[in-house]
Amino acid sequence: MLAFGTSSITSANLSLPSTSVPNGALYPFWDNLQIDATSSNSGVYWASRGTAPHRTVVVEWRDLQFISAPAQRISFSAVIGEDGTVSYHYKDIGSGSYENGSSATIGVEDHTGTDALQYSYNQASVTDGLSVSFSTGKSAVVGGTVTDDNDGKPVEGATVKIGKGGTAIATGTTGADGTYLVQVPAGDTESGYDIAVSADHYSGATAERELKAKGIAVADAVLKTGRVKTSAADYSLVVPADQDRTRTLTLTNTGMATAYTVEESNDAAWLSFTHPSGELAKGAEQKVVLTFDTAGATPGTVLTGTLLVSSESGRAPVIEVPLKIVVPAYQMALDTGATGSVKDLLGDTWGPDRVYAAGSYGYIGSGGTTSTKKTVSGTDEQELYRTARTGAQEYRFDNVPNGVYRIELGFAEVSGTKPGARVVDLLAEGKEFVPNLDIALEAGTFTALDKTITVKVTDGQLNVRLSAIHGKSLVNSIRVTQRPDLES
Repeated sequence: MLAFGTSSITSANLSLPSTSVPNGALYPFWDNLQIDATSSNSGVYWASRGTAPHRTVVVEWRDLQFISAPAQRISFSAVIGEDGTVSYHYKDIGSGSYENGSSATIGVEDHTGTDALQYSYNQASVTDGLSVSFSTGKSAVVGGTVTDDNDGKPVEGATVKIGKGGTAIATGTTGADGTYLVQVPAGDTESGYDIAVSADHYSGATAERELKAKGIAVADAVLKTGRVKTSAADYSLVVPADQDRTRTLTLTNTGMATAYTVEESNDAAWLSFTHPSGELAKGAEQKVVLTFDTAGATPGTVLTGTLLVSSESGRAPVIEVPLKIVVPAYQMALDTGATGSVKDLLGDTWGPDRVYAAGSYGYIGSGGTTSTKKTVSGTDEQELYRTARTGAQEYRFDNVPNGVYRIELGFAEVSGTKPGARVVDLLAEGKEFVPNLDIALEAGTFTALDKTITVKVTDGQLNVRLSAIHGKSLVNSIRVTQRPDLES
């Protein structure tokens, strides 16, 4: 048997219908059978055939033994049609009293066990080559595939409503492959059916088909929808207390015109933005300026939130953009080798270089500066990389809060230095992090090279050492930031 409802392993066959389990089942040959373990051919097999909406599933019971009469064998199959038909087929039926169905039930039964079509019950009704077919004489089938107009891929969960003369008569839902199959009542003569397909965040589609009993109609649907995307997947910024930074989020739409809204999931007071709602035509874009303001925020904390971009875009009706704003307890950024401050393209300020003084910060060691007017490749921050401090042994920062720090170092050889002429070990808090740094060898000349170190401070002083092995040390920028969000 093939049970589509509550199954049962009972071997005692019953007359149909019966409210006893199993129900909602096909009974090609309900008897007490077993697979012959000594036969390589004996078993239960299945396969699918054809293309929608004319597919079939075949289940075959091959060369099975009767437990009550092991010498008798039987082979049979059930063919289940997508159009609602079912047929049973029997092969190699001998003259045995069990093979002919004398102890079996053959038929079909509904899910309640109160309605059934019984072909035979404990009757000698099976002969070799017999086929028994069941079909729905008062219904037809409507099927099809629903796809997204933007990407051509299936739309899962779309609702298909079928009506006749203004009255709804059947409803179906598309599966993961976008297909649906709905059985509708039908008469002996063709008549018109209205088909309406809908899905959340999609425009609908309609169609008309003529059907009669036992007929099959195909009604595919292509649903239009928006296709809004964001230029950033997330934002992670470091913004010292009582400062602000801005970023621009670009919304684009390559699908159907759609309205959109932008909001923060918890209405965070530290976030504001332009253009919180509007319309996006197909091919249009909208730039939304985000302002992250840490006024009143506690240093040494992390602010988190989620930006929600909503639209009538079927694939992604709500885009979540995670937000993380680190408010450091300490941050110092130096444009090493420079005598003035510079603001970078992200709005962060880098102060001038300075010699160390106890209780403050700066470089230790003799040396000088070097600079260039040439373009430094690999960066848009030309001012930061065109000047450099040479010969410094260490950058020291006093009176810093204990905790985890992110150290960002920028390098660029701004002269014709050859590989091997300048080799430096980078250490922080007495630990070596980058041995044998050779800028010219790793990046070439007039090319930016960045190194990042994460370290833990426990004594209130942060030490970044540049230990020269060959030549003099060189560094173009340094920024140290306390990071409550990181672990060393």
